[in-house]
Amino acid sequence: MGIDVDQRSLDDIIKTLEKLNDLTQKQVNVAARLGARFVQKKAKEKAPVSEDGSHGRPKGFLKKNIKIKAEKTREKGKKVYSVGIHGSAWYGVFVEYGTKKIRKQSFLRPALDNHREEIEKIILESIARGVDKVK
Repeated sequence: MGIDVDQRSLDDIIKTLEKLNDLTQKQVNVAARLGARFVQKKAKEKAPVSEDGSHGRPKGFLKKNIKIKAEKTREKGKKVYSVGIHGSAWYGVFVEYGTKKIRKQSFLRPALDNHREEIEKIILESIARGVDKVK
């Protein structure tokens, strides 16, 4: 019992493996960003909006400043994005965690914790689409 492999088949296999290797980082980046966008969307849906545009900022200012930021990494096959409050919406941390005087209205942590399975599915499906394109 043996397997017959001709040189052309072997060359095709090697080319496909090389393409997969090249695809890895690109697809990881795309997949991680899609997951981060989903978390950002859910956080924006849950972020409270002051009725009067308090703090001298326009209505919905906190929501508009929930951003995605890519973190630098040199590790191949890894990409990390953070979703958080950026710019002059620094007060969002008080909204998220609360203070002695402000009741907690978490919107960032639940965006991640309540949707982990959906996020994993988005990431895995994205990577699978990239792998399927290789051939």
